[in-house]
Amino acid sequence: MRIPQGPGAQLDAWTQALRSGALRAERAAGTDGTEGAAQVPSPAPSGEALGGPSFGERLGELVGEVDAMQKAAEQAATDFAEGRSHDIHGTLVTLGKADVAFRLLGAVRNRALEAYREIMRMGA
Repeated sequence: MRIPQGPGAQLDAWTQALRSGALRAERAAGTDGTEGAAQVPSPAPSGEALGGPSFGERLGELVGEVDAMQKAAEQAATDFAEGRSHDIHGTLVTLGKADVAFRLLGAVRNRALEAYREIMRMGA
């Protein structure tokens, strides 16, 4: 699966892939309301089994992309402040993209922590 560019598009692609994989597992196990005995769905295959990167690898790539965007935004702001650039629009766009990407990364982190805590509560 090719991951679209841009933080929002990437999150949408991940969500869609997770949903479609979960639905296939439910249908295969007969727990989606179709005829047959209710069984526990098998765990979804890892990213490597599907031919793509694992969640950890993809998350590492996302962190690297956000870091690169932050550095580019910092450089654009520095260049504008020191007079090497007079493109205020481009500078603000770069800063806005870096801000959105950073917020998305924070949201992904928060969701991952919530999921981890929920799993820990289930085991208790």
